[in-house]
Amino acid sequence: MFCGADHTESAVLVGRDLCIMEVLARGADGNKGETMTEQEFTYAVDGMLTAALWSSVDDDGEPLNANYAAYNIAPATVTALVADIVAFIGANAADIAASGLVAEQVGHDFWLTRNHYGVGFWDRGLGEVGERLTDATRPYGEVDLYVGDDGLIYA
Repeated sequence: MFCGADHTESAVLVGRDLCIMEVLARGADGNKGETMTEQEFTYAVDGMLTAALWSSVDDDGEPLNANYAAYNIAPATVTALVADIVAFIGANAADIAASGLVAEQVGHDFWLTRNHYGVGFWDRGLGEVGERLTDATRPYGEVDLYVGDDGLIYA
């Protein structure tokens, strides 16, 4: 069990560390109700990793999701990506709640917005909330995924 929730593909990758990072996403007051439930957090991570795979390509220009899944992402890469979304969710809990987006959309939009794909928080009709969430992704920078010689995906 991942922090009391069922395992998903991404949660299995980092197990206990993902649980610890989810606790960090609760915010300064420790009230996870102001950010996301454990299951919602898992969906946000899954949304981010899903978007990462279909929006990234291998050396032949093939989308990574055609031949790879989240379990093919190197554990250190997953840990780094999860740390980013944990920090983002923790720092932007009020705007995330105000956006009305489901957790999977938050993860999806976090990935696409941080990587300047031309879609994401800013184009969902969220007004100032979408603009703030877009601005909040900037410190995280772009991430390029690639397939290593060992067949794992790295950033």
